[in-house]
Order: sequence, then structure tokens, then C-alpha cells
Amino acid sequence: MYVLLLFCIVLFIILYNNTEHFDNATDEIAKKEFVYEGAKLTDDALFKDLIIYDNDGTLDGELGIEKCSKNCKGNCVEYGVSGIGWCFPV
Repeated sequence: MYVLLLFCIVLFIILYNNTEHFDNATDEIAKKEFVYEGAKLTDDALFKDLIIYDNDGTLDGELGIEKCSKNCKGNCVEYGVSGIGWCFPV
């Protein structure tokens, strides 16, 4: 009985640690270096005035999209579900 219980606990731990959750997703998803075939996607004249607002790293920190909506004199866009705000000034 104890062997089966121990086996189930170990199996649960292994499966839980191998699944990706939103809270343990790395910042690799939301990098600022948007590289495509050796060149940055935002590296041309169209995006020369693009401002990127990052999230605060603290628990009660402000999201980048919130900072963008407060400070940007233009249009704000959230990059995916990361909370990073992109400001396209007008």
C-alpha cells in the first residue's frame, strides 16, 4: 500500500515539474530582441520611435501596458500575454 502511494507521489512530482505553467514561463517568450533571420523585426524606419515599457519585477509592480497607457502620447499595444507595452507615438 505504501509503495503504491509513494509511486503515485513520485509520479505526480515528475509530471508536475515537467509541465509548463504561466507562472514559471521564462522571459524567453517576451524578449526585446525580436530576431528574424539575423535582423531585428523592429529595426527599420517605421519603428524608429517605438517605445517599449517593461513590467516591474516586484510582486506589486506595474505592468508595462499600464505604464504605456499612462505615459504614451499615441497607441499602446500589449505584446502577447506578457504585459509588456509597446508605444507607437503619433
